Amino acid sequence: MKISALIASLFLTIPSFAYGADAAKADAGGAPYKASEEGKKVDENTYKGYSTYTSVCVSCHGRDATGGMGGGANLVEGMKKLSKENFKETVMNGRPGTLMAGFKTVPAVADNIDGLFGYLKGRSDGKIWGKSLEKMQ
Repeated sequence: MKISALIASLFLTIPSFAYGADAAKADAGGAPYKASEEGKKVDENTYKGYSTYTSVCVSCHGRDATGGMGGGANLVEGMKKLSKENFKETVMNGRPGTLMAGFKTVPAVADNIDGLFGYLKGRSDGKIWGKSLEKMQ
C-alpha cells in the first residue's frame, strides 16, 4: 500500500516539476519586450521598435496600431495570430496583392525588426499602451 501511494505521488509530482520548468523558461525567454506595470515605459530594444513604428508604420497602421487612414491592417489584433517568423517575412518582403510594401531596404526597419516585433507584440498582449512611451532607466 505504501509503495502504491509513493508511485501515485510521483506521478502527481513529476508533471508539476515539468510545468515549473516550462514556466521558468517562458519567464526567462518569454516576452520579446519588457514593459512597466502600467505599460508606459519599455526596455531600450522595444523603445527602438516603438520609434521605428512611429516614424515608418504609423501613417498606414495608425498611432495606436489599430489600423489607419492609409489602409493598414489592425496590428493589435493581427499580432495575436502572427508568429515572429511570419511577422519578419511580411515586414521585410511585403504582402503581394495588398498595400503592404516590403521594408528590407529601409535601415530603420531592417536594423530594428526585433524591437518592432517586441513593441507590436506588447501592444497586442495589452502590456504596452498605444500612446507616447518612455525608455526604462
